[in-house]
Amino acid sequence: MDTLIDPYLADKYGTLNVPENPKERYTMARALLGYSFVNSLDYWLQAARDKMENPLPATPYIRDNAFSRKDRYFREAFANMDPTSKKVAMQLLQTTVTSLLFDVLTNFDQFDFGELSISLLPKSSQAPSKSPRLPKSYMTNYPIGFTHSVSSKTNW
Repeated sequence: MDTLIDPYLADKYGTLNVPENPKERYTMARALLGYSFVNSLDYWLQAARDKMENPLPATPYIRDNAFSRKDRYFREAFANMDPTSKKVAMQLLQTTVTSLLFDVLTNFDQFDFGELSISLLPKSSQAPSKSPRLPKSYMTNYPIGFTHSVSSKTNW
């Protein structure tokens, strides 16, 4: 997945090389948003997998609080499950959250109440006064419609 965004990174701190060409900016924005979604999904699935597979956290909690009690609750429940049940539960969770992400993106694409757009502007005080847009015809011919400003009617 990193290879999708590597061409746009100027350094290891996440500084972007924003292409001049609007079509290349469109491709970059799609890659960055997709990377962000998948990265978040993977992070939370790994957090769930850790609770299912490990009866204790890697680092003990310093104090007892709502977070530590919730963590302990899940770990104790999964510790009592047989390996097959854990595997099935993880498969169900993975299928559910992946489907949820797909559903959210589909709803974004097919939003009933109007046209939605996503803007990608640099994190600096030098942000452009107007976000560049690609022609709508370009956006509807490519999957995953993300650019500086994108129509919600793009075909995913």
